[in-house]
Amino acid sequence: MKYSTPVRSLPCLLPFLAVMAMTSSVGCTREDEGETAEKPPIPFEGKADPQFVGLWKQTNRDASYDIKPDGTFDYKGKVSTPGGVIDTSFSSTWLVNGDRMLLKDQSGNVTQYKHKLEGNKLTLSGTGSMKIEASYTRK
Repeated sequence: MKYSTPVRSLPCLLPFLAVMAMTSSVGCTREDEGETAEKPPIPFEGKADPQFVGLWKQTNRDASYDIKPDGTFDYKGKVSTPGGVIDTSFSSTWLVNGDRMLLKDQSGNVTQYKHKLEGNKLTLSGTGSMKIEASYTRK
């Protein structure tokens, strides 16, 4: 296992946070009722826009998304943790709806990112409480 210096910026955690967001339930408990109120699910609606297809390498990080025209993608990268750097990879499905890129995991959980596409540069920004941003260049 390779060790790295502490994380200096959050964009390198975007894939890790995406995996965490797609694999965990989010909810809050009302103390007076003891019930869990879950956030309404994000609808997985849109299209696999051909403008986004390609191999995208993250700027200044060892991470990439291979976005495919059939609405699937493969992610490969490294994530810094307190215990060191770990390799991670996963596959999922994607759609674009307006200025949002939607990622859906195998369990049906949907995570959305605001996107900005300018030629061969793609910027993904977290929405809601995920205030992170990552830039990618198409290879």
